[in-house]
Amino acid sequence: MNSDMTKYCYQHFENAYNIGWNVNFDSTVESKETFDSIFIEKLTLYCENPLNSDLNGVCRETEIDGKKYVKGFGEIRIIDLKKKIRYAAPNVIIDDILNGKYIPPIEFVDAVLTGPTFDSEEYQEFYLNYSEKNFWGENEENLKKIVKVLELAGDFEGFKDYILNNDLINIVVPKGSLLNYTITEGKEKEALWLIENGIDINAFDGLELMTAIKKNNNIIAKKLIDEGIVINSREMKDNPLVSAIRFSNAFLVEELMKNYRNLIVTYSNEYVRNCSVLDIAERTKNEKIINIVKKYLV
Repeated sequence: MNSDMTKYCYQHFENAYNIGWNVNFDSTVESKETFDSIFIEKLTLYCENPLNSDLNGVCRETEIDGKKYVKGFGEIRIIDLKKKIRYAAPNVIIDDILNGKYIPPIEFVDAVLTGPTFDSEEYQEFYLNYSEKNFWGENEENLKKIVKVLELAGDFEGFKDYILNNDLINIVVPKGSLLNYTITEGKEKEALWLIENGIDINAFDGLELMTAIKKNNNIIAKKLIDEGIVINSREMKDNPLVSAIRFSNAFLVEELMKNYRNLIVTYSNEYVRNCSVLDIAERTKNEKIINIVKKYLV
């Protein structure tokens, strides 16, 4: 999750584009990228004044005068005045850039250079209004649209018309995309309509597929897979095959084992060591699931 240019969903759902949550450059290789000093100065000021923080947030270890310290845990938002969007990044992004571990996209660099400084009146107004009540920085007009579209969720025709007439198919609501909202609420008809009418199914990096699996909705899950939703295995918690196994969904376990061999991964992290999909299947004690996994491991 949290790939560059997907929508933010770390502490809550927000209409902001992710930047810099995952390093993207081998720091052992000399980078030819150079950055404007103004970009570095403006970004540094943002990073020194995070918008919010989280003890589970991204951090980095640093050494000063022979002593090791941990820094980070904060988040910043950068306002792109030209595109009228904003970016969400960990406040250690400046360290990763300076240490050659991350090269930001040009859109982000441009937004920092042309956008308001952290201490500007414009940004401070955004800073003060950044709250759950204001849905994390939305203006009054967008807040009204979010409320209205959710009010119409029980009226299928009204829901469709309001979305189409106001170009709201990719709006972000408190439960993420409208697609994630409808899947969560069991509104299958609305979810299928959103997919068929071109909602960005990858805005949240494949989250909707994980939600469909948790809700045991194979129709939506299969539709998303067929439409090309992001399917990744970078982390165990993001792997739809692991989720399908844990929820004992035999149909999706077979579908994913057969067609997405890249999901058959062995994981090692702070909680598990050399944990395979078969290990995960055996923990369910569901013989049908175990046998499906074994069949495709041969």
